[in-house]
Order: sequence, then C-alpha cells, then structure tokens
Amino acid sequence: MKATCSTSAKPNLPAALWPQAFSAAGPSRRSRPIPADTTSLVVFGLIGLAAVWLVFSVLRKLFGLVLLVALGGGGLLVWNNPALLAGLTDMLASFAGTH
Repeated sequence: MKATCSTSAKPNLPAALWPQAFSAAGPSRRSRPIPADTTSLVVFGLIGLAAVWLVFSVLRKLFGLVLLVALGGGGLLVWNNPALLAGLTDMLASFAGTH
C-alpha cells in the first residue's frame, strides 16, 4: 500500500497556533521583540563574550597542536631522509657562518 501525504491535514495543534507556526510567511517577528532593557543586553553581551573567548581559546590550542604535529612530522621526514638531513645541516651551517 502506497503512503500518501495530504497537505490539507493539520497536525494536532491548538487553533491559535496553527496560523503563526505554519503560515507561508512563517512565525510573526513582532510576537517576540528583542529585549531592550539594560540587564538583558548585558547578559547577551556576556554570553557573546564568553562564546568568543571559548572559540578563540579552542582555536589557539588547535593551532598549537597542529604546529607541533607539523614540526614533528617534518623532523621525522628529515631524520629518515639522509639527503634532506645533509641539505638541512649545510643550510644551517651557512646561516651560522661556519661553512
């Protein structure tokens, strides 16, 4: 048996909520205005500040971890490739002025 979907059937919502929740324009923006009192704005600001701090602290730790992994991978690559190791030691010696 094939399932059919009827667009005229309404879900079990109170009649007062049906026009707002499922109208073509969506819920009314005027039904819940943004609070403009000082306490709400301060709380929103503190929540935003905490979110920005959390994001940047996590990104800083991730960047440090990626940098350590890249340095470790580069060191492993140079350690296992004698040609690269010789080139690196020659380059470092020329920078130090001993070669």
